Amino acid sequence: MTQSRKQLGKMALQAAIGGLVGFVSVYLVLESSLMDGVAREPGALALLAVALIYLLIGLFVGLGSLNSGVGAKVLNVADAEEIEDQRAVLLGSAVAFVALGGSALLVAIAAVNAAIPPIVAAASLITALFIAGAITLLQWRRYDELTRAVSAEASSISVAVLAIVLIGWALLAEFGWGAPLDPLGVVALLLATTLASTFLVAGRRGMLHPA
Repeated sequence: MTQSRKQLGKMALQAAIGGLVGFVSVYLVLESSLMDGVAREPGALALLAVALIYLLIGLFVGLGSLNSGVGAKVLNVADAEEIEDQRAVLLGSAVAFVALGGSALLVAIAAVNAAIPPIVAAASLITALFIAGAITLLQWRRYDELTRAVSAEASSISVAVLAIVLIGWALLAEFGWGAPLDPLGVVALLLATTLASTFLVAGRRGMLHPA
């Protein structure tokens, strides 16, 4: 009973912090003059939303891994000792998420605001993809068997979902039955599907339940 209450309390804390930080972040971003015109560009708006999710996850994991006491309360880990054991992996994931989220945010802004040159935004996202890939390759040996299995299964699901959605979208657009492919919408779809697939697989394997 005590353990159950502890888990519920942890879930409530995670939800409260995530909701508050998310709300404040969205409000501040949308109020920024750099965001003028984003609402009129569906692809840019979708990419903006995905970028903020990546950034928030990266910041949560990064801060939680640097401070094991705080991390034990807000991350899905058993205790502070587990964070210390997994700190390198957690920090690597945090860097990848922040890089992808930050660069995707720049791309979304560059699409509607000349303050950020498109070449800078595009180069930042390409660099972030290389960083995320390099981190995965370098840390692969540090992953346990469960994490590797989740990664492989999530990748398979992502490929299947993207194939169905993108081929379907392309056919609808080609024959005039739907909206044309939106470049930024495709980028947002790729990033969102990868993230959603990971959460889906992790949830099915019980990795998202508070410890």
